[in-house]
Amino acid sequence: CVAAIVGVFHSDVALAVKEVAQRYHIPVVFADPYADEVTADHAPEVFRIAPTRTMLIQMMGQWLAKVGDYNKDGERLTVLVVENSRYGAMRGELAQQWLPTYGIKPVIFTVDLPATDFSPLIARIVALDQLPDAVFLYLHNGDNFLLQQQLLTAGIGPKRSTLLVAPANALDDTTFWQHVPAGEFTVVTQIGPWYSTVPKMGQRFAEVYQQYFKRWPEATAFEAYDALWLVADAIRRAGSLAADDIIRALEQTDI
Repeated sequence: CVAAIVGVFHSDVALAVKEVAQRYHIPVVFADPYADEVTADHAPEVFRIAPTRTMLIQMMGQWLAKVGDYNKDGERLTVLVVENSRYGAMRGELAQQWLPTYGIKPVIFTVDLPATDFSPLIARIVALDQLPDAVFLYLHNGDNFLLQQQLLTAGIGPKRSTLLVAPANALDDTTFWQHVPAGEFTVVTQIGPWYSTVPKMGQRFAEVYQQYFKRWPEATAFEAYDALWLVADAIRRAGSLAADDIIRALEQTDI
């Protein structure tokens, strides 16, 4: 009996919600699931405002192509450290599919979590024929930061011409700052607006958000706000709560 659905962070949850939304012909604007399957079939009820996993890997390839041969060894090589899960396996598969199209050779290392001693993994990285230009760390928060600390201790980092790339949540996580003091030698990925790119409406949202949480809003916070705003705007323009009218208005949204 709802006019529209907004939200959802987890891809598996989004796929379940999508099935119900299609069954009852309810428009849904997904905030943050990355699975390509969420919108791959172009279902009329389903909209997304976050990138797909394929888009994220493509952006990684574009960035690495601009960085080039960072360690000047004649090889453009990158290492992805992923967790032993369906999510990790999918990220590794997409990297192997897409990064070579940008001239990047990917090497995927899979880690069983939880873990505290990453020396076997580090030994495998050191044993590579070439030093990687970048190492992308895709483990859960505490494991991720502990791995980064051990990589730096082992001498793998920008001092040896290898970039270490961490997810954006590192910026606001106390564990990160404990393991990587001053955030040195870290490249952080960012999804969503940053201080220098946020428009006026986003700035107003950020100011209110910071009154409650004392930090810059995470991408998921901006996405939740945006998803609700987009649906409210579509309903206002449609002048109706009928699904077809809202869907048509969403399709014509000018952001």
